[in-house]
Amino acid sequence: MYRFEHKIQAERLFDYYAKLSLDKAIYNLNKYLDSESVSEDRRISCLLKLSILYAKSDNKIELQKTYDQTLSVTFLTNLLNTFDDQSYIVDFLDIDVEGADLEVLESLDFLKYSPALVCVEYIGKKYFGWQQQNHSSTNTVQYFVDKSLSKIADHKIKTICSGRTDTGVNALNQIVHFDTTSKRSDKNWIDGANSNLPDDIRVKRVYRVDNDFHARFLATKRTYKYFINTNIKSTIFNNSYTWVVGDKLSFSSMQLSMKYLKGVHDFSSFRSSGCQASNPQRNVSDISLVKNNGVIVFSITANAFLYHMVRNIAGTLVDIGLKKIRPKDLQIIMSKKNRKYCSKMAPPNALFLWRVSYPQKYKISYNTESILL
Repeated sequence: MYRFEHKIQAERLFDYYAKLSLDKAIYNLNKYLDSESVSEDRRISCLLKLSILYAKSDNKIELQKTYDQTLSVTFLTNLLNTFDDQSYIVDFLDIDVEGADLEVLESLDFLKYSPALVCVEYIGKKYFGWQQQNHSSTNTVQYFVDKSLSKIADHKIKTICSGRTDTGVNALNQIVHFDTTSKRSDKNWIDGANSNLPDDIRVKRVYRVDNDFHARFLATKRTYKYFINTNIKSTIFNNSYTWVVGDKLSFSSMQLSMKYLKGVHDFSSFRSSGCQASNPQRNVSDISLVKNNGVIVFSITANAFLYHMVRNIAGTLVDIGLKKIRPKDLQIIMSKKNRKYCSKMAPPNALFLWRVSYPQKYKISYNTESILL
């Protein structure tokens, strides 16, 4: 029994468009399998030629001819899926498969093999958040990203993001997805988009993903970092990207309060009015507070966040550091489930969307190195 499951190289993909009739293909298949002198490459080529003729049939075709053989056939998109390098670009497609041309074309997912996922970095100081609120809104990050990508794609692009950042909030790794029929290399997408973007917005990477991918709904975790500056003399960590609060913070008091935030809780006390979430419960899977060269970095990871949740928590942590409230008061504030009991909201400029996590099969990786670490 011979089962064909060989992963071929991309350049061999078009070798199976030979002009062979079904009878001759079967004849050649048996001939090649019978000969030990024929290279494995030629065996594969012959099997591919035959498999195309059955592309519209079931995935497994039984051939009773000289040998008992099981020939595993597949659609063109499925074949492309077997490549380890998903960045392969088809620039020229020539199909000659003995009357099955339309079936092969119908089996090819043209959307999948164009970039559908982009990683974006931006400084949000000058923008009214990520999302374009209406058609006339031109001062959002999404407006500039969509406009730039549309120019490269040569058709209108509408992106969907992993999480909407508010006015003035920054992102180190914002994930967005979009659909396109345009064929561009990864480098052309990145360089082309960045050439049309303002200096404070950058496309960092592109990924090719399945059609079922959704940047928002498939995100499993999101991580935010908030930077609190206790060194007011710093010229680097100034109030552009940190919240300058002075050197009177009790770091140990702030650390003691961390335990009350981790886990599944009702965070109603930390969501602002206008929050549209129907369920205020969130699962905080990781939380930390570190201090480096006078900068306190508050990091929080959860499945999702409520409106202004991170900034309201950051403001409360600073009040704990200033000893306006005790660490254990954080638990009392959470139990009230009312925004009026938490502290003043921290400013947006020091907040960064740090990373967004997805199921491993999508192979989305990050470089989160930054001078702000």
